[in-house]
Amino acid sequence: MNRYLGIGMGVVVGLLGAIVASAEPPGGAGTRRHPGHGDAMHAEMRAEMQAQDARLGELVAAMNAAEGDQKIDAIAAVVNELVDQRRARRAHMEERWQAHQARRAAHARDDEDEDDEDHEE
Repeated sequence: MNRYLGIGMGVVVGLLGAIVASAEPPGGAGTRRHPGHGDAMHAEMRAEMQAQDARLGELVAAMNAAEGDQKIDAIAAVVNELVDQRRARRAHMEERWQAHQARRAAHARDDEDEDDEDHEE
């Protein structure tokens, strides 16, 4: 059992490290290409991440306090929460990517329409 506990703890520590590293954008907090753009969305995202961090903190505290077989269950709860959060983050990023691509396509169509109007004159 100690071997599995060590493996489980290693997985949890590695996943937590990856989440912490990916939470801070390069260049520091608040770095954006378009200042003032999407402030409400960013505030909502920060609040959601803080809630997720709090949930993980609770689960990790319970994991650290657990003993015996309860420790394994607590490790599983932490890993499951990390996986759920990652899936949600990827779905959100995919949604944002699709919206971005749609905006780019709309801008390209607008540019083509303007070029067509310029040639008609």
